[in-house]
Amino acid sequence: MTSIVTNTAAIAALQTLRSVGGELDQTQNHVSSGLRITQASDNAAYWSISTTMRSDSKTISAVSDALGLSAAMADTAYTATSAIVDIISDVKAKLVAASEPGVDKAKVQKEITQLAGQARSIADAASFNGQNWLVSGVPMHLAEAPALTDNLISSFSRSRTGSVSLDTIELDLKASSMFNSDGGGLLQKDPPPVFNELPPTVHDNFRPRGSQTHTLAGPATFGAGSNISFRLVVDRSPEEATGQVHDIAIDQAAVNAAIGSNTISTPDQWERVLEHVFANAGAPVDVYSTDPYNPSLPYLSHFPGSFTIATRETSGLVGSSIYLENVTTNLAGTNTMGLADTPYSNYDNLYESATTSFNGPFTLAGGIDLSFTFRMNADDPVSVTVTEARVNSTLGITTGQVNSADELAEVIRAAIDDTGMTDQGLEIRVSGSELTFTPNQDFYPGYGGKAAVFEMTDIVSSEGWSLRYDLDEIDLTTNTYSTDEYIRGVEHMLTLAIESAADLGSLKSRIDMQNDFAMELMDTFDAGIGKLVDADMDWESTRLKALQTQQQLAVQSLSIANSNSQGLLQLFN
Repeated sequence: MTSIVTNTAAIAALQTLRSVGGELDQTQNHVSSGLRITQASDNAAYWSISTTMRSDSKTISAVSDALGLSAAMADTAYTATSAIVDIISDVKAKLVAASEPGVDKAKVQKEITQLAGQARSIADAASFNGQNWLVSGVPMHLAEAPALTDNLISSFSRSRTGSVSLDTIELDLKASSMFNSDGGGLLQKDPPPVFNELPPTVHDNFRPRGSQTHTLAGPATFGAGSNISFRLVVDRSPEEATGQVHDIAIDQAAVNAAIGSNTISTPDQWERVLEHVFANAGAPVDVYSTDPYNPSLPYLSHFPGSFTIATRETSGLVGSSIYLENVTTNLAGTNTMGLADTPYSNYDNLYESATTSFNGPFTLAGGIDLSFTFRMNADDPVSVTVTEARVNSTLGITTGQVNSADELAEVIRAAIDDTGMTDQGLEIRVSGSELTFTPNQDFYPGYGGKAAVFEMTDIVSSEGWSLRYDLDEIDLTTNTYSTDEYIRGVEHMLTLAIESAADLGSLKSRIDMQNDFAMELMDTFDAGIGKLVDADMDWESTRLKALQTQQQLAVQSLSIANSNSQGLLQLFN
């Protein structure tokens, strides 16, 4: 049907023209931008992936820049370290030459001084971007300092969950520092030796039976009604506060029964009287006024006129002691025959022990440790080692430093626990700066002759040779160290410097490989992103020509459709 109101042909042509125009605009955009996905509305999933990957590619580019900076620092440090290795080799050669007879050591020393100064100058100059891996400013000896590291950015990664992280390469600056402001660099001396900080252990194996020695106060005559009474306590100890108690009374009858007289004039007579009353009381003690191995001599040859009361250690108690208490007398002049006087000597619950003193803080570092061995009775010897790791874990530190006698006792106890003994065999007591090692009475009860046989070696350091001078302290003109000792020390420095150069060379190689990988990874990302969003220019250009032709045809179609209405109007003329 033909209508003068609605031109359906023109409408159809116009719709076609609009459709072709939209497709033509899109294709022209693809051609001009080179992308088939330029915004989220084109393809939300691919646009999101490509945008994220572009961001990661930029980050990896930044990582590559950081790797370039790290490579420059590694190159600087390696070059300087290699130069220092050559200098130390020259110093060693000079020292070897100086060991030859007739060589003027003063002249050689001048050369060594210049070489040492050059090594320091090179280390100071090995700075890049304000960082120097060969010189540090730690305010303590590096061996006593906590970890000293520098973290270099090495890579960027994204996990499946979308979380991102930067990986780093850790550089141990202690292993590269040639000099430190407070010592400890590779060309500087080791910390003070541990051995000199701990004196040898003093071992006391003096554990005789418990006894008291008194001076006889006499002579004395026991008349009718005369009496001396006291309480004899045998084998009282910290484990048994009561001990074995015997109430003793000495009267005229007892004296006469013991010596056939009522007057006591000599230590020998008093010995027999005491033996008599002790035997009647069932007291497990012995009395001596003469040497039991040589009765012609006093019991204490340097203290004549004395008598000793000693436990037989047959009471069944762990203690080994003698106590005289509640001494009373009605003899003339209140004479107690020496029983109430302060003992000349008193052996009370003795057992073996070993003692050492803490003379000041020391540090276990660089593989140095302390060790000792102890044995109880017939038990196998127990070897104990105190390491830097044990010090740090026990005291909750990282420096390996022991600052007090209490700290030393604490780490030794922990080291004993490490042996499986759980501190049961050895007890450590601290008094001021003194440590005393004794058998633990909970596991080895007994005093005097019943005490545990205790043996202990000195606490010694594993430290052998250590470097005692800096490179710039070498002086052949003095007798501080021999030429051989200097050669040994310089060889030690050379070994450390070579190891440092090897570490830096390995680091440089790793940085270069990581940088190459980062560049390849960015190329791979670009290729992957291109596959997602890049336009196929061959296809797009062909489509562009086709759409341009379709547009021309649509315009012509619209023109024809509009001309049809002119033919209809002519019918009414």
